[in-house]
Amino acid sequence: MRAKEGTHLKKKANIKQEKLNLSSDDEYDLVSNEESMEMDGVNSVGISDSSTSAVNSSSNVNAFIPGQIISDDDLVTLSVRELNRQLKNSGLSKQEIIRMKQRRRTLKNRGYAASCRNKRLEVKGGLEGDKMSVEEAVLRIKENVYNLRQEIEEIRDKFDGLKRHASQQGILIPPELAHFIDFGS
Repeated sequence: MRAKEGTHLKKKANIKQEKLNLSSDDEYDLVSNEESMEMDGVNSVGISDSSTSAVNSSSNVNAFIPGQIISDDDLVTLSVRELNRQLKNSGLSKQEIIRMKQRRRTLKNRGYAASCRNKRLEVKGGLEGDKMSVEEAVLRIKENVYNLRQEIEEIRDKFDGLKRHASQQGILIPPELAHFIDFGS
């Protein structure tokens, strides 16, 4: 299996070497890196030659930018110390290293923004749920207040009827119940 992969890689290297006029060792390394990254689920690899273009998409977090040797996932997850070590050992130019660091910052900011959006939507959903619960509670309380007012009206009507009846019949109301008479008026 390994020998078969090696032959496949050399064929790919020869094709790319003809297109880019690279040495066979450089191209073999590029193709073998590309193969190993494709096996890891990475979509495309770019190189810094202007005659080729990488298949890049701003929505693909795993995409490579031209000349990039570290995947976007690694850029985001590596510690600063580890990233600096890898960039130093990569042999990239200062400009390329700066672009990689800017790419890392961009990806990190995208992650923070997405996290913030998700958190905001989560909080908003929770608050909307709370709002609906409060509105339902207010509605129940209003119904309860309405029902209690109806009961008070009924009791007041009954009390007024009893007062009239007592007055018509000449029944004296005891002094300890006098405050109820004033309440009903």
